[in-house]
Amino acid sequence: MVVRSSYYSSRGSNRLAWCMVFIFVILFLIFLIATIGLTALVLLDTHFTFGKAATDKDSSQWPEPSGSLLGTFQKAAIATDNGLCSEIGRDILMKGGNAVDAMIAAMFCIGAIDPQSSGLGGGFFMTIYNSTTRKCVVIDAREVAPETASENMYEKDAKASLVGYRAIAVPGQIHGFWNVYQRFGSGNVSWKELVQPSVYLCKFGFPVSREMVDAFESKKHLIDINNITMSSFFNNATGQLYKEGEIMVQPKLASVLDKLASASNPVELFYDGAIAHDIAKEMKEHGGLITANDLKQYKSLIHEDTIMNEHLPNGLAMCGPPPPSSFAVTQSIISIIGAFYGNDPDPRSLLNDPLTYHRFIEAMKFGYAQRAHLGDANFVKDSLALARNMTTPEYTNWIKSKITDRAEKPEYYAATVESVPDDRGTSQSSAIDAQGIAVSCTATINRWFGAGRESSHGFMWNNEMDDFSQPNQVNSFGYAPSKSNFIKPGKRPMSSMSPTVIFERESGKVRMVLGASGGSQIISGVAEVAVLSLFFNQTIKEAVDWPRLHNQFSPHATSYESSFLKSILQDLQSRGQNMTEFAVSGSHIQAIFVAENGQIYANSDFRRRISHCTIQSNTMSTTAALEPTHFAYPEVSRAKRSTSNHEWIQSARLAWSITMMCTGLFATLLIVVILMGISMEAQAEEPVESQWAKPSPSLLGRFSKAAVATDHGLCSEIGRNILQKGGNAVESSIAALFCVGVTNPQSSGLGGGSFMTIYNSTTKRCIVIDSRETAPGLASERMYIGDPLASRAGYRAIAVPGELHGYWTAFTRFGSGKLQWKELVQPTIDLCLNGFPVSSFLAHVIKVKEVLINEVPSMGIFKNPSTGKILEAGDIMKLPELAATLRKIADSSDPVELFYNGEMADAIVNDMKQNGGLITKEDLANYKSVVREEPLINEHLPNNLEICGPPPPSSFAVAQSIIAVIGEFYGRAAGTNLLVKDPLVYHRIIEAMKFAYAQRALLGDSDFVKSAITLAKNMTTYEYTEWIKSKITSKAEAQSYYGGMNTSQPEDHGTSQVSALDASGNAVSTTSTINRWFGAQRRSTELGILWNDEMDDFSTPGFSNGFGFEPSETNFIRPGKRPMSSMSPMVAYDKTTGKVKMVLGASGGSQIISAIAETAIRALFFNQTIKEAVDWPRLHNQFLPHFTMVENGFPQKIIDNLEARGQELTIAQFGSVVQALTVGADSFIYGNSDYRRATVSYPAGF
Repeated sequence: MVVRSSYYSSRGSNRLAWCMVFIFVILFLIFLIATIGLTALVLLDTHFTFGKAATDKDSSQWPEPSGSLLGTFQKAAIATDNGLCSEIGRDILMKGGNAVDAMIAAMFCIGAIDPQSSGLGGGFFMTIYNSTTRKCVVIDAREVAPETASENMYEKDAKASLVGYRAIAVPGQIHGFWNVYQRFGSGNVSWKELVQPSVYLCKFGFPVSREMVDAFESKKHLIDINNITMSSFFNNATGQLYKEGEIMVQPKLASVLDKLASASNPVELFYDGAIAHDIAKEMKEHGGLITANDLKQYKSLIHEDTIMNEHLPNGLAMCGPPPPSSFAVTQSIISIIGAFYGNDPDPRSLLNDPLTYHRFIEAMKFGYAQRAHLGDANFVKDSLALARNMTTPEYTNWIKSKITDRAEKPEYYAATVESVPDDRGTSQSSAIDAQGIAVSCTATINRWFGAGRESSHGFMWNNEMDDFSQPNQVNSFGYAPSKSNFIKPGKRPMSSMSPTVIFERESGKVRMVLGASGGSQIISGVAEVAVLSLFFNQTIKEAVDWPRLHNQFSPHATSYESSFLKSILQDLQSRGQNMTEFAVSGSHIQAIFVAENGQIYANSDFRRRISHCTIQSNTMSTTAALEPTHFAYPEVSRAKRSTSNHEWIQSARLAWSITMMCTGLFATLLIVVILMGISMEAQAEEPVESQWAKPSPSLLGRFSKAAVATDHGLCSEIGRNILQKGGNAVESSIAALFCVGVTNPQSSGLGGGSFMTIYNSTTKRCIVIDSRETAPGLASERMYIGDPLASRAGYRAIAVPGELHGYWTAFTRFGSGKLQWKELVQPTIDLCLNGFPVSSFLAHVIKVKEVLINEVPSMGIFKNPSTGKILEAGDIMKLPELAATLRKIADSSDPVELFYNGEMADAIVNDMKQNGGLITKEDLANYKSVVREEPLINEHLPNNLEICGPPPPSSFAVAQSIIAVIGEFYGRAAGTNLLVKDPLVYHRIIEAMKFAYAQRALLGDSDFVKSAITLAKNMTTYEYTEWIKSKITSKAEAQSYYGGMNTSQPEDHGTSQVSALDASGNAVSTTSTINRWFGAQRRSTELGILWNDEMDDFSTPGFSNGFGFEPSETNFIRPGKRPMSSMSPMVAYDKTTGKVKMVLGASGGSQIISAIAETAIRALFFNQTIKEAVDWPRLHNQFLPHFTMVENGFPQKIIDNLEARGQELTIAQFGSVVQALTVGADSFIYGNSDYRRATVSYPAGF
């Protein structure tokens, strides 16, 4: 029962009653005034717009903000078309690379995971601006026509310029990247470091985006499963085209990227070496035009004399590429609108003025009309002069003077009716670094999938020859081709690409970095975003979100996005504009804006149907939070006055509707007030409202059939792949655990042990596989008394490992029977052989253990072989010895026999003998994992729930007791989501922890401590729970009150967790460990296995722990005994239906127990989502020592309240990491991987 505080005395109740009466009176008066006033206004038909807005379909509201994120950063940022690539660019910035380095790495990534848009078979334009030197340069790596190309080559077969090998121009991407790296790179990052992340993505896979699936649908006539040139886009497992979210691998592209990464001169390799030879051979075999000489002659160009407009309003200037880029057109539109509105004192109000959009359309017409006269400046001599003329203030003012309030005839815009083809398949990235270097890069292979041909090296070939104009070939609008863009050998075709940088003329500071993908709409998209941000005071997100217009002169029509206001469109039509709707603009902006105070804002266009969380930064501290922002909407236009009798009747009806609406509103408010009063009376204490920690950046996964969550995303994906193959949750967990033992070698692996909780929803049975390590036969109770540190490091610390025995037992007893054992091991073998990136968390552990790694030869695997220094985050780690061991295990018909009795057992024993270890051949032969068919089950939780988990030596008995006690307090209460902010809740959680942890010292291996299982089972009973609940008061008590003894047990720190749920409702929760980081800090050089130091988890007589408490006798060493552990993998389910509700577990020593308990409590009893429950700040009290650890994120008022209750608190950083799955009321599976693990951790499923 909740205790009332003095605040709710009878006097307080009377005050509350008077307050409610007062609020009731006020609401009633508001109701009367609103009803009378609104009715009168409507009946009198004033200019008030409420009625109009309620009934007219022509809403005067602009669209709501999109779901894209506005990134806010302090030092640097990068925005790309795919979040993975933004992260790669960000990582390069964090390593000390500059914006050029980051851009190259990000664009390699884009070419790998967006192959429909760009890649090695294409080209790019890159604009670089250095705010220190105030110089702008452009790298032109645009493709060129082969030497055998000719002006009339497509006369008889126009489609040959679109599809096939004759459509391919000489690619420039690699030449451009190498050129810019050598000339403008920082020198702090090696070339290999820029390419290697994309090698990894291609080898191990990446999720297929919505954008790629759309491209498949658009170009399905090009993709043929029998055509080897497009085979990479088919999933080998299904034989079908990849679907959204499936993991795509590109082994051929990985191979060529690996070669380019390792080459001392990648340009030599690609354009005049082995790759060039392969390309020339491929072209010859398939009728392509490119020869070895074409490749050898290719050169990317560095333009130090760029197109620059230095006459923008507000002291701004902008720069970009000369023709064949269309930047000259883009900047002209920006400049003209700037001349109209750049100095307006109230520009935001003009966004409701149709004249603004009319002028923009007219500026586009004039700009695009000149585009047909532009071309490769090396071939069209007047092209550069025209482009530069378009940057002058005289040209801008002349065009401004020609724009009237009406649309004119086409000839008015001083253009011939000539057309230029457009590149559609493009990608854009924008970056700025801490030194003020800005880079905007647009890359392309022209149309989606380019020529529709995949190179023998795995990249898509461009069809850039289609970007040239062809004599006598009118375009689809009936206009003649542009002569300035006719084909010539060595010529670059015209392009819409317009990578742009805008800066302050006087200070040189960057203001904006932007560009776009999307064919001819690139120009209008970039111009509109720049104009809205620079001249109309919109944030960069507002500018990118704002609905767009597009007019490219021919055809004579303006396209508009469907979210444009109808009133504005009608006005534009009345001015003579021919308007036609497209659903969503095809241009996709990547934009960065730098405010006057130096704050960096970035946004990725929501129109790109791909992950919009694409902006990352180099904050040099914590990761910047990405939060959506809302923008101010324009004012609502007034409705016209209505005078007809019909309208009067409609108004009367509307008035009645308003009266009813107000009545409903009043009733609703009255009910809310009453419920608030009832709630305030019912609650024991007023919840403290304050600022809690913000949500973490971790992902909340939502899956319809099955899911797995692990400490590393790669391992989650491996587990997910097993589920998709028809494997069950047991097999998925085994495959994922093999992986975690490799990617997180500091925490788990074959040299350790685990607990696995398995629940079958069909049979409603829960079993546990205990493969905890055991003490060797030579071990004894007092063996560490003279040398206590020997239990932590070295071969005498190693217990008999049980990991592999447990996996094999689980597979043979509880596997689906649909998959072979080898299929579970092979993905991890591939990881060991091909390598994987060192995570930031692993790099941290390596750094902490640097002295050890340098001193112990067998630990040298954690050094970079090329530098001799310890591995750093992002370095690729390979484990060839472990790969060989896993290969033997995978191929064995009985891996347990191999490991515990066969050749591996001999290798293990030899390793032990040579280094003073205790494990013998008999220890290995005698080891058995234990299938416990009577696990611990608490059948008495509220809401018809049960939870199950392992008996001792697991600590699940402790964790479930905390959950059950808090469940009795709050599990059946209404409105528990509000109580999550009540200090009394946290006081009770702390007290429940003290009682539960106090009993932990009495537990031990139930095969050796007979009382342990009795005590554990007693802790699951309803009577025990009620007894503990009755003993919890509103104040902290003396330590002796909690019934524990001043004895302690050691903790396991290096652990990993895997949680899995399959489509049949079977759940598996597994916690694995080698104890402390890197276990015994010794590794078998023959087998590649890191050994545990599990002997340190036993207690030693006479050896007090770090807090001065005596050791627990129930945990003393005995041969064959399993040491006590905090590991507590659990499953929660409905005891009537058998359906799983939660799969949960954690890593992190003694904090495992409290983390699991708190997460379960919040999700099961306080109605939090699983992400909220995992994110929420935590408490930890393990009875000894006598204080509570508190995680940052609790409001100060909560802390003060707890201290006032007698709780001794200390702020601490928490190391417990939860992996959790829940099944919602909608039957979807929700998964979350704890953000506290500083690594690439996320759930995967389908």
